[in-house]
Parts: sequence; C-alpha cells; structure tokens
Amino acid sequence: MTSVSDSFARANNLSLGPNWAYLAGGGGGTAANVQILSNAVAAGPGPSSSGFATSFAGYLTQLQTPEQIITAQLASIAPSTSVVSITACTANSPSAGQATYTYTLTSGAALLVPQEVIITGMQNGGSNIPYALTISVTGTSSGTFVIANGAAVTESGSTGTGTTATDSIPLLLGRYTADGQQNYFIFFGNNSGYFSGGNDNRVWCREIWKTVAGVGTFIGGQGLLTATDSVNDIYTLALIGKKICFLRNSALYSSVDDLSLNAIGYVGCGNQSANVSGHNTPFTGQSLATVTGTSIKNWSARDAGTINPNGGWSKQVQETFNAAPNYVSNWTQQAGFPNNIASSGAGAFLGGVGVGSAAGGTSSGVWTGRSWNNNQSSSAVIYSMTGNTSLDICARMNTAASYTFYMLQVISTAGSGTTIGGGTWSLSKFVATVSTPIQSATAITINSLDCFRLECNGTTLNVYQNTTLLGTFTDSSIASGSPGILMNSNNCQFLYWSGDEFTALYSIGGNAAPAATITYSGTASGSVTADAYGNYQIPGLGVGSYTVTPSKTGVNFSPPSASLVVSTVNLTQNFSTGGGGDLGPGYDFRLRM
Repeated sequence: MTSVSDSFARANNLSLGPNWAYLAGGGGGTAANVQILSNAVAAGPGPSSSGFATSFAGYLTQLQTPEQIITAQLASIAPSTSVVSITACTANSPSAGQATYTYTLTSGAALLVPQEVIITGMQNGGSNIPYALTISVTGTSSGTFVIANGAAVTESGSTGTGTTATDSIPLLLGRYTADGQQNYFIFFGNNSGYFSGGNDNRVWCREIWKTVAGVGTFIGGQGLLTATDSVNDIYTLALIGKKICFLRNSALYSSVDDLSLNAIGYVGCGNQSANVSGHNTPFTGQSLATVTGTSIKNWSARDAGTINPNGGWSKQVQETFNAAPNYVSNWTQQAGFPNNIASSGAGAFLGGVGVGSAAGGTSSGVWTGRSWNNNQSSSAVIYSMTGNTSLDICARMNTAASYTFYMLQVISTAGSGTTIGGGTWSLSKFVATVSTPIQSATAITINSLDCFRLECNGTTLNVYQNTTLLGTFTDSSIASGSPGILMNSNNCQFLYWSGDEFTALYSIGGNAAPAATITYSGTASGSVTADAYGNYQIPGLGVGSYTVTPSKTGVNFSPPSASLVVSTVNLTQNFSTGGGGDLGPGYDFRLRM
C-alpha cells in the first residue's frame, strides 16, 4: 500500500474503526484514549499517563517503505480552561512576595489549586505575570486568588485578564512498531507546561519526538509558543531517510537528522489531554460540556517515493541539507556548471533545504564520495519552486567540462513557493555536452514534497513521480558515472536528495497471525516472527524460488504454505486463520512530556 487516508467523517465512537488499533495510555486498561467526536479525532476517556490521557492509534495497513509522509488538519482548538477578569490586586498579601487578585469568572471552569494562570492587562506591569500557580482560591464565579508575585503593585479599578491554558495535544506518528516501543511523532496544540513542572508560559507547542525502547525524547521544534495556530491548519510529519521534518501549512517548521529508527513500521495519529491540577482525563468536571479538546481531521499517509516500493534497490547516500553540503568529501561540482548547491537555513532552528546559487547560472553536485555501481538512481524531494524554474535529477554523471549524463528535468511554469501547480517533466541524455531528448516535455502537476526519481538499470531508464511510474525507456549511450543534481537558479528548493544502487534483493511480506512463526526455505532459508498485528516481512531475498510456511500453536492457516518465485518485485502472501489471532491489541505506552 503506497497511501492510506481517513477523513473520520462518521458517527461519534470510542473506536476509530476496524482499520485502526490502539496503543493505550500508561494507565493500562482496555478503554481507548482517543475517539471520534464531531468527525474528528479527539482525546477519549481512557487511563492517563503522567497526568495526560495519552493514546497512539495506528493504521493497520503498513506503507511499503520507511519513507513516510503523514498529514492531518486541525479540526478544533480547545478553549482556555478558565478566563477571569481582574479588577484589583493587593501586593504582599497575604504574605510577603505573594499577591491577591480580585476576579470574576468570564468563561470556562472555576479556578482550582494549583493551576497555571497568565495575567495580562493590569495597570502596573509588575502585576502582570507570564506564569504562576494559584496558591489559594476563594469563590467559584467570583472571589480572590493568590499567587507568588513579588513584583506586584497594589491597584484597583483594574481591567486585567487571567487565563489558564488548556493541555490538549494531537499527534501524528510514523515508523512505529506494533509494540509501541519505537516511533517518531510530532505534536501540536494547547500546552500549559504545568504538567512538565516548568514555568515557561506555554500556550501552544509544536515539537518533534522519538521513542526508542519505550523512552520518549524531544528532538526538535519548540514548546514555548504564546500564540495558537488556526482551525484548518495542516500539519505534516515527513520521515525521509534520516531527515525528520515538521511542516505546518506546507512550510518547513523544523527538521533534524536522526538515524535511530529506519524500519518500515506503521503510521497513525493520536491525542492527549489533561484537566488542570486534577490530572483527570479530558475536561472531566468542566462546566463547559461541549468542550472536546483540540482535535484533528482528514488524516492521510503515503510513501515518500525515495525508495522504490517494488524492491530491488538500496539507498547508499543521502543529503538532508540540514547542514551545508560537503564539497570536500561527498560532492564535486560538474565542471560545466561551476556553482555549488547550498543549504538555506543550515544550522538554524528550521533546519535546511537545498538551493541553487544566487550568483546566477546552474549549480551542480555529483556525489563522488564513493564508487558507484553502474545501476544507480537519483531521487530528489521538491520543497518549493517559484516562477519558471527547473530541478534536474541526474544519473551516470561525470565531472568533466565535457559533461555526460542522463537528466530528468522537472520544470515549474509559474510556481509560487510551496504552491507549485502546473509544470512538465522530460528525459534527456547529454554526451560530451550534446543534448538528445529521450522523452519530450510532458505536462504534470507538481506539489511540494513530491519526489522525482530517475533509475538507470542496464539499458532501462525508469522515471517516477512519488511511487507512480511516469515512463520506461531504453538507451545504451551512457554506461557509468555517479548520481547527482543540477539547479538552474535559487528559485527552486528541495528538501532531500538520495542515491541508490540496484541490489536485486526483494522481500516477501503479508499477514498471518499475531506472533506467528513464518518459516521460509528454497534459494535461502530462515524464519521471522509476525508482529502483534499479524504482519510479517522477510527482507533481503535474492531472485529464486521459496516456500513460505506459517505456524502458531492452535491456529490453522489457509493456505498451510505457499510456493513463490521472486524475480523482479517484492511479493505479498497473506494467510487466513481458522482460529487464534487477534488484530486489535492494546499496548501500554508511557510518555512523559
């Protein structure tokens, strides 16, 4: 499967449906912590983890590669837990260094102790405070509350506002294992910071995390935002090789290099919420019965396209542009195009994207940092194209001024940043600088995060957009060289580049039963164990004949075994069961923010 999606446009339900399985919260139990409310995924009434009701939900159909792009849209934003109007402040009351504020509840739930409060709009700046915890509260709809604020100034007739931020955070995740112990995920949403024990005035967060051996680690983004995003904003987690990216409304927000997890894994989404100091699951006891938290809709996931989903190819090198390209050890200029490809934002908070030279003329890079098999591919993920500009993906490329290579050219006719639209692709060969078309310009639609790939395998040339084959051609003019790339200006930016070699190794995979043993024999032999959802994969198989046999105590499989011939593509072999097996397990997942 190269793409999956779910709009969640169905009746409210504590289950997301038969295509989904849950990784339950750290409290254990069988209740789901994520549910469908108002055609969106919201936190549910399950057990809590570290004060949050936390749940990951995984789509049971795996994508075909670990290169995954997962997207969802913001459906709703949880309002502040409480908003109060403040009419007076008494400094050093009831004790030195404390301040007593007179308030009236404007909206939300009654104030609690302890609870984060953010105070703005007071007559004296010292009476404002970006973060404080309530020490005591009198009244429910009006009264006083006390916080620690040694800078407060006594005043009356105030028109201040006190806000208590909500904690309600949707998540997108990929490369996660069925036991929940490994994954990458991003989260975004209301985050007061109270449950982290910090004093950071958090109102909204956008962060990248990874889970390795069950331990969650922050690796990128920011948790200190004081302004919220907007309903219908679109969030993307892009896992492309070692480049881990967070995008909002198609704009790169943060990206990091990380090599911790590179297995295919599952894709999914989730949510976590908490209700102020009581550490209850979402909004328990709220006076606003309609509050359902921050939620997401229109979820989708697809293979990024930088690995051929049919198998046979192996990634050898990759360039993420999170740092400046290395033109000493890895890259060499093509002498006919003497400008270096640069990184925009290298070393900055946002990570980086590849750009051409601003000096004019074509920029080039030939990966000469290793010796290449003649059967090679070059892949590039486009980030933005502005105006009439091109990106050229090259293979079997030399470095001499008398340039020779195959070139897949992608042209934007009138792109506008990450909104690209109409364009063309073409395939040409250059032999000693002489250009000959192989495929003339053909109209296509280009989107940000599209991957274009040129494969050279013997005399066969394949061109892909994402995982869709655009064309197959035969040419024997150029036998060897290295993969590379050309850019004709700095009006085109690309997120990622990689070079592959053809290995003629494939896989057999499918579904049997949870924890079943899958034995294979023939050209090669061995066994693997199906995961908790019953999915299995036998990787690294050479061309040949194989017999695949599932087994599990108490389970009858149909067919009992399968004879398969591996030749040019990965194979799928499913086994149905006559007993045993369960495709919807829950797993404890512990995460502390």
